[in-house]
Amino acid sequence: MDCEFVKDKTFGFEVPKELPGLSEQICNPRKSWKCPTSYDNQAKRLASMFKENYEIYKDPNFTDYSSFGPL
Repeated sequence: MDCEFVKDKTFGFEVPKELPGLSEQICNPRKSWKCPTSYDNQAKRLASMFKENYEIYKDPNFTDYSSFGPL
């Protein structure tokens, strides 16, 4: 499928701007919230939780997946 993507500033994943029959509001999680600032705050909170969790597994016996997490 040929469509334009937008990169999420917190997590780095890409979401389609629009898909046939679906608006950007449906495709982009931030645009689906009534208050984009609330989404941003929750995204930052979740990103912080991911980063804290990665710290638990920083050990030579574990694969470090932190580079695949939030930006």
